[in-house]
Amino acid sequence: MLSQQTTFLNLRDWLEKHEHDRWQKDIAGVYLAGALHLLHKDAEAEHLIDSYKMDNRDTIERDDFCQPLGMNSQYIAVIAREFPARLRKISAEQFQHILKPIGDGDFNTLSSAYAVRALKAYSHAIAQNPPELTITEVRKDKKEARLTSGMKPLLRSEFSGNASALRFSSSRKLSGPGAFFQVVEAGFDGHPPTESLTNGLEIYREILGKNNEAVTSTRVGEQIHVRLHVRSLQREPITNVAIIDLLPGGFEVVDSSARTGASSVNGVDYVDVREDRAYSLSPRRRTPSRSITKSNHATAASSSCRLCSRSPCTIAM
Repeated sequence: MLSQQTTFLNLRDWLEKHEHDRWQKDIAGVYLAGALHLLHKDAEAEHLIDSYKMDNRDTIERDDFCQPLGMNSQYIAVIAREFPARLRKISAEQFQHILKPIGDGDFNTLSSAYAVRALKAYSHAIAQNPPELTITEVRKDKKEARLTSGMKPLLRSEFSGNASALRFSSSRKLSGPGAFFQVVEAGFDGHPPTESLTNGLEIYREILGKNNEAVTSTRVGEQIHVRLHVRSLQREPITNVAIIDLLPGGFEVVDSSARTGASSVNGVDYVDVREDRAYSLSPRRRTPSRSITKSNHATAASSSCRLCSRSPCTIAM
Protein backbone atom coordinates (compact mmCIF):
# COMPACT_ATOMS: atom_id res chain seq x y z
CA MET A 1 0.00 0.00 0.00
CA LEU A 2 2.88 2.36 0.81
CA SER A 3 4.40 1.83 -2.64
CA GLN A 4 1.07 2.61 -4.34
CA GLN A 5 0.65 5.80 -2.33
CA THR A 6 4.21 6.87 -3.19
CA THR A 7 3.58 6.30 -6.90
CA PHE A 8 0.35 8.27 -6.72
CA LEU A 9 1.98 11.18 -4.89
CA ASN A 10 4.89 11.30 -7.34
CA LEU A 11 2.51 11.38 -10.29
CA ARG A 12 0.37 14.09 -8.74
CA ASP A 13 3.44 16.18 -7.95
CA TRP A 14 4.63 15.87 -11.55
CA LEU A 15 1.23 16.91 -12.92
CA GLU A 16 1.07 19.88 -10.54
CA LYS A 17 4.50 21.00 -11.75
CA HIS A 18 4.05 20.50 -15.50
CA GLU A 19 0.27 20.66 -16.09
CA HIS A 20 -0.93 22.74 -13.17
CA ASP A 21 -3.90 24.36 -14.90
CA ARG A 22 -5.07 21.34 -16.88
CA TRP A 23 -4.66 17.97 -15.27
CA GLN A 24 -7.60 18.14 -12.83
CA LYS A 25 -10.03 18.62 -15.77
CA ASP A 26 -8.29 16.05 -17.96
CA ILE A 27 -8.76 12.28 -18.09
CA ALA A 28 -5.60 12.01 -15.96
CA GLY A 29 -7.58 13.56 -13.11
CA VAL A 30 -10.34 10.99 -13.59
CA TYR A 31 -7.93 8.08 -13.19
CA LEU A 32 -6.27 9.68 -10.18
CA ALA A 33 -9.70 10.22 -8.62
CA GLY A 34 -10.37 6.51 -9.10
CA ALA A 35 -7.03 5.72 -7.48
CA LEU A 36 -7.87 7.94 -4.51
CA HIS A 37 -11.16 6.11 -4.08
CA LEU A 38 -9.32 2.78 -4.08
CA LEU A 39 -7.05 4.20 -1.35
CA HIS A 40 -10.21 5.09 0.65
CA LYS A 41 -9.52 8.82 0.36
CA ASP A 42 -13.15 9.41 -0.53
CA ALA A 43 -13.37 13.17 0.09
CA GLU A 44 -10.35 13.91 -2.10
CA ALA A 45 -11.62 11.51 -4.76
CA GLU A 46 -15.05 13.16 -4.93
CA HIS A 47 -13.50 16.62 -5.13
CA LEU A 48 -11.19 15.60 -7.98
CA ILE A 49 -13.73 13.63 -10.03
CA ASP A 50 -16.07 16.64 -9.85
CA SER A 51 -13.56 18.69 -11.89
CA TYR A 52 -14.11 16.65 -15.06
CA LYS A 53 -17.02 17.70 -17.26
CA MET A 54 -18.41 15.72 -20.18
CA ASP A 55 -18.38 17.90 -23.28
CA ASN A 56 -16.97 17.86 -26.78
CA ARG A 57 -13.53 18.91 -25.49
CA ASP A 58 -13.01 21.32 -28.39
CA THR A 59 -10.41 23.23 -26.39
CA ILE A 60 -8.10 20.20 -26.25
CA GLU A 61 -5.73 19.49 -29.12
CA ARG A 62 -6.91 16.30 -30.81
CA ASP A 63 -4.88 13.49 -32.25
CA ASP A 64 -5.46 9.81 -32.97
CA PHE A 65 -4.93 8.84 -29.34
CA CYS A 66 -6.70 11.77 -27.67
CA GLN A 67 -10.28 12.26 -28.82
CA PRO A 68 -13.36 13.53 -26.94
CA LEU A 69 -15.14 10.20 -27.47
CA GLY A 70 -12.28 8.27 -25.89
CA MET A 71 -11.92 10.64 -22.94
CA ASN A 72 -15.63 10.76 -22.13
CA SER A 73 -15.93 6.99 -22.49
CA GLN A 74 -13.08 6.43 -20.04
CA TYR A 75 -14.81 8.79 -17.62
CA ILE A 76 -18.01 6.72 -17.79
CA ALA A 77 -16.08 3.49 -17.23
CA VAL A 78 -14.28 4.88 -14.16
CA ILE A 79 -17.36 6.34 -12.46
CA ALA A 80 -19.32 3.14 -13.18
CA ARG A 81 -16.79 1.24 -11.10
CA GLU A 82 -15.71 3.74 -8.43
CA PHE A 83 -18.52 6.34 -8.34
CA PRO A 84 -21.74 4.50 -9.30
CA ALA A 85 -23.95 7.20 -7.80
CA ARG A 86 -22.58 9.66 -10.37
CA LEU A 87 -23.35 7.26 -13.21
CA ARG A 88 -27.03 7.25 -12.24
CA LYS A 89 -27.06 11.05 -12.48
CA ILE A 90 -25.69 11.16 -16.04
CA SER A 91 -28.33 12.77 -18.26
CA ALA A 92 -29.31 11.78 -21.77
CA GLU A 93 -27.83 15.06 -23.05
CA GLN A 94 -24.48 14.27 -21.45
CA PHE A 95 -24.50 10.75 -22.85
CA GLN A 96 -24.94 12.19 -26.33
CA HIS A 97 -21.26 13.16 -26.16
CA ILE A 98 -20.59 9.44 -26.52
CA LEU A 99 -23.46 8.44 -28.80
CA LYS A 100 -23.21 11.29 -31.33
CA PRO A 101 -19.58 10.68 -32.37
CA ILE A 102 -20.46 7.01 -32.90
CA GLY A 103 -23.44 7.96 -35.07
CA ASP A 104 -21.35 10.49 -37.01
CA GLY A 105 -18.54 7.97 -37.60
CA ASP A 106 -16.10 10.18 -35.69
CA PHE A 107 -14.10 7.39 -34.04
CA ASN A 108 -11.09 5.18 -34.56
CA THR A 109 -10.04 1.77 -33.26
CA LEU A 110 -8.93 3.12 -29.88
CA SER A 111 -11.79 5.51 -29.13
CA SER A 112 -14.37 2.95 -30.29
CA ALA A 113 -12.89 0.40 -27.86
CA TYR A 114 -13.25 2.91 -25.03
CA ALA A 115 -16.84 3.57 -26.15
CA VAL A 116 -17.67 -0.15 -26.03
CA ARG A 117 -16.24 -0.28 -22.53
CA ALA A 118 -18.39 2.69 -21.44
CA LEU A 119 -21.59 1.27 -22.93
CA LYS A 120 -20.88 -2.09 -21.33
CA ALA A 121 -20.39 -0.45 -17.94
CA TYR A 122 -23.68 1.42 -18.34
CA SER A 123 -25.55 -1.74 -19.38
CA HIS A 124 -24.22 -3.60 -16.34
CA ALA A 125 -25.55 -0.83 -14.09
CA ILE A 126 -28.99 -0.94 -15.75
CA ALA A 127 -29.08 -4.75 -15.60
CA GLN A 128 -29.43 -4.61 -11.81
CA ASN A 129 -32.97 -3.24 -12.19
CA PRO A 130 -34.08 -3.55 -15.83
CA PRO A 131 -37.43 -2.17 -17.00
CA GLU A 132 -39.90 -4.14 -19.08
CA LEU A 133 -39.12 -3.43 -22.72
CA THR A 134 -41.36 -4.18 -25.70
CA ILE A 135 -40.76 -4.34 -29.46
CA THR A 136 -43.86 -4.03 -31.66
CA GLU A 137 -44.17 -4.36 -35.42
CA VAL A 138 -46.51 -1.92 -37.20
CA ARG A 139 -47.59 -3.48 -40.48
CA LYS A 140 -48.65 -1.85 -43.73
CA ASP A 141 -52.33 -2.45 -42.94
CA LYS A 142 -51.84 -0.47 -39.66
CA LYS A 143 -52.20 -3.60 -37.53
CA GLU A 144 -49.72 -4.09 -34.72
CA ALA A 145 -48.04 -7.29 -33.61
CA ARG A 146 -45.93 -7.62 -30.47
CA LEU A 147 -42.63 -9.24 -31.39
CA THR A 148 -41.12 -9.64 -27.93
CA SER A 149 -41.15 -8.18 -24.43
CA GLY A 150 -39.53 -8.84 -21.09
CA MET A 151 -37.49 -7.47 -18.21
CA LYS A 152 -34.11 -8.12 -19.77
CA PRO A 153 -31.13 -5.87 -20.45
CA LEU A 154 -31.23 -6.89 -24.12
CA LEU A 155 -34.12 -7.94 -26.35
CA ARG A 156 -33.79 -9.27 -29.90
CA SER A 157 -36.42 -10.06 -32.50
CA GLU A 158 -36.79 -10.43 -36.25
CA PHE A 159 -39.40 -8.41 -38.13
CA SER A 160 -41.18 -9.29 -41.35
CA GLY A 161 -41.10 -7.69 -44.77
CA ASN A 162 -44.62 -6.38 -44.15
CA ALA A 163 -43.40 -4.04 -41.42
CA SER A 164 -43.80 -0.34 -42.14
CA ALA A 165 -42.52 0.74 -38.73
CA LEU A 166 -41.20 -0.61 -35.43
CA ARG A 167 -42.15 0.67 -32.00
CA PHE A 168 -39.81 0.40 -29.02
CA SER A 169 -41.33 1.11 -25.61
CA SER A 170 -40.53 0.90 -21.91
CA SER A 171 -42.92 0.17 -19.07
CA ARG A 172 -41.60 3.11 -17.09
CA LYS A 173 -39.65 6.29 -17.60
CA LEU A 174 -35.96 5.65 -17.36
CA SER A 175 -33.56 7.96 -15.62
CA GLY A 176 -30.22 8.91 -17.08
CA PRO A 177 -29.44 8.04 -20.70
CA GLY A 178 -32.45 5.71 -20.96
CA ALA A 179 -32.78 2.74 -23.31
CA PHE A 180 -31.35 2.34 -26.80
CA PHE A 181 -32.54 0.56 -29.92
CA GLN A 182 -30.93 -0.64 -33.11
CA VAL A 183 -32.36 -1.89 -36.40
CA VAL A 184 -30.07 -4.07 -38.50
CA GLU A 185 -30.66 -5.03 -42.12
CA ALA A 186 -28.49 -7.56 -43.95
CA GLY A 187 -28.02 -8.26 -47.63
CA PHE A 188 -26.48 -6.76 -50.73
CA ASP A 189 -27.10 -3.54 -52.60
CA GLY A 190 -29.63 -4.01 -55.37
CA HIS A 191 -27.72 -1.58 -57.57
CA PRO A 192 -24.01 -0.72 -57.51
CA PRO A 193 -23.01 2.89 -56.73
CA THR A 194 -23.11 5.17 -59.75
CA GLU A 195 -20.61 7.66 -58.30
CA SER A 196 -17.25 7.32 -56.62
CA LEU A 197 -17.38 7.31 -52.81
CA THR A 198 -14.92 9.58 -51.01
CA ASN A 199 -14.60 10.60 -47.39
CA GLY A 200 -11.44 12.60 -47.10
CA LEU A 201 -9.52 10.02 -49.16
CA GLU A 202 -9.57 9.17 -52.84
CA ILE A 203 -8.54 5.62 -53.81
CA TYR A 204 -8.17 4.55 -57.42
CA ARG A 205 -7.32 0.97 -58.45
CA GLU A 206 -5.94 -0.14 -61.80
CA ILE A 207 -5.74 -3.75 -63.00
CA LEU A 208 -3.01 -4.01 -65.62
CA GLY A 209 -1.57 -6.61 -67.99
CA LYS A 210 1.99 -7.31 -69.12
CA ASN A 211 2.46 -3.99 -70.91
CA ASN A 212 0.75 -1.95 -68.18
CA GLU A 213 -2.45 -1.73 -70.20
CA ALA A 214 -5.85 -2.02 -68.53
CA VAL A 215 -7.33 -5.53 -68.73
CA THR A 216 -10.83 -6.89 -68.14
CA SER A 217 -10.15 -10.63 -68.55
CA THR A 218 -7.33 -13.11 -68.06
CA ARG A 219 -6.60 -16.84 -68.13
CA VAL A 220 -5.40 -19.44 -65.66
CA GLY A 221 -1.79 -18.91 -64.62
CA GLU A 222 -1.50 -15.43 -66.11
CA GLN A 223 -0.35 -12.73 -63.75
CA ILE A 224 -1.99 -9.34 -63.62
CA HIS A 225 -0.84 -6.31 -61.71
CA VAL A 226 -2.82 -4.23 -59.23
CA ARG A 227 -1.89 -0.58 -58.81
CA LEU A 228 -3.45 1.58 -56.09
CA HIS A 229 -3.40 5.38 -56.02
CA VAL A 230 -4.30 6.97 -52.69
CA ARG A 231 -4.71 10.72 -52.28
CA SER A 232 -5.88 12.97 -49.49
CA LEU A 233 -8.69 15.37 -50.41
CA GLN A 234 -8.33 17.69 -47.44
CA ARG A 235 -5.72 20.03 -46.06
CA GLU A 236 -5.57 18.41 -42.62
CA PRO A 237 -3.18 15.51 -42.10
CA ILE A 238 -4.71 12.04 -42.20
CA THR A 239 -2.94 9.54 -39.96
CA ASN A 240 -3.22 5.86 -39.08
CA VAL A 241 -4.93 4.85 -42.32
CA ALA A 242 -5.55 1.18 -43.15
CA ILE A 243 -6.06 0.53 -46.87
CA ILE A 244 -7.71 -2.85 -47.55
CA ASP A 245 -7.35 -4.11 -51.10
CA LEU A 246 -9.88 -6.94 -51.49
CA LEU A 247 -8.88 -9.15 -54.42
CA PRO A 248 -11.40 -10.25 -57.06
CA GLY A 249 -12.78 -13.76 -56.49
CA GLY A 250 -10.48 -16.53 -57.68
CA PHE A 251 -7.24 -14.57 -57.32
CA GLU A 252 -4.36 -14.82 -54.89
CA VAL A 253 -1.31 -12.69 -54.22
CA VAL A 254 1.89 -13.87 -55.89
CA ASP A 255 4.40 -14.46 -53.10
CA SER A 256 7.27 -12.63 -54.74
CA SER A 257 5.27 -9.44 -55.39
CA ALA A 258 4.13 -8.48 -51.89
CA ARG A 259 5.02 -9.93 -48.52
CA THR A 260 3.97 -9.24 -44.97
CA GLY A 261 6.34 -6.90 -43.19
CA ALA A 262 7.80 -3.41 -43.28
CA SER A 263 7.08 -1.62 -46.54
CA SER A 264 9.52 0.17 -48.82
CA VAL A 265 6.77 2.34 -50.31
CA ASN A 266 7.03 5.97 -49.26
CA GLY A 267 4.04 6.73 -47.03
CA VAL A 268 3.25 3.10 -46.17
CA ASP A 269 4.62 1.74 -42.92
CA TYR A 270 3.56 -1.91 -42.98
CA VAL A 271 1.94 -4.42 -45.35
CA ASP A 272 -0.08 -7.45 -44.24
CA VAL A 273 -0.86 -9.94 -47.01
CA ARG A 274 -3.81 -12.30 -46.48
CA GLU A 275 -5.37 -15.00 -48.66
CA ASP A 276 -7.91 -12.70 -50.31
CA ARG A 277 -6.71 -9.19 -49.50
CA ALA A 278 -3.74 -7.00 -48.72
CA TYR A 279 -3.57 -4.44 -45.92
CA SER A 280 -1.42 -1.33 -46.22
CA LEU A 281 -0.96 0.67 -43.02
CA SER A 282 0.16 4.29 -43.18
CA PRO A 283 2.43 5.71 -40.48
CA ARG A 284 1.28 8.06 -37.76
CA ARG A 285 2.78 11.35 -38.94
CA ARG A 286 1.50 14.90 -38.89
CA THR A 287 2.52 15.63 -42.48
CA PRO A 288 0.81 17.66 -45.22
CA SER A 289 -1.65 15.94 -47.51
CA ARG A 290 0.13 13.57 -49.83
CA SER A 291 -0.40 11.05 -52.58
CA ILE A 292 0.73 7.45 -52.19
CA THR A 293 1.14 5.23 -55.22
CA LYS A 294 1.49 1.50 -54.70
CA SER A 295 2.41 -0.29 -57.93
CA ASN A 296 4.00 -3.44 -59.23
CA HIS A 297 7.07 -1.67 -60.60
CA ALA A 298 10.49 -2.42 -59.20
CA THR A 299 10.59 1.02 -57.67
CA ALA A 300 7.72 0.22 -55.26
CA ALA A 301 5.94 -2.68 -53.64
CA SER A 302 3.70 -4.67 -55.95
CA SER A 303 0.40 -6.49 -55.71
CA SER A 304 0.41 -9.06 -58.51
CA CYS A 305 -2.39 -11.62 -58.63
CA ARG A 306 -3.04 -14.81 -60.54
CA LEU A 307 -6.15 -16.85 -61.21
CA CYS A 308 -6.87 -19.90 -59.05
CA SER A 309 -9.68 -21.40 -61.11
CA ARG A 310 -9.45 -23.31 -64.41
CA SER A 311 -11.35 -21.11 -66.79
CA PRO A 312 -11.05 -17.62 -68.29
CA CYS A 313 -12.13 -14.92 -65.86
CA THR A 314 -13.81 -11.57 -66.36
CA ILE A 315 -12.67 -9.01 -63.85
CA ALA A 316 -15.36 -6.84 -62.28
CA MET A 317 -14.05 -3.44 -61.29
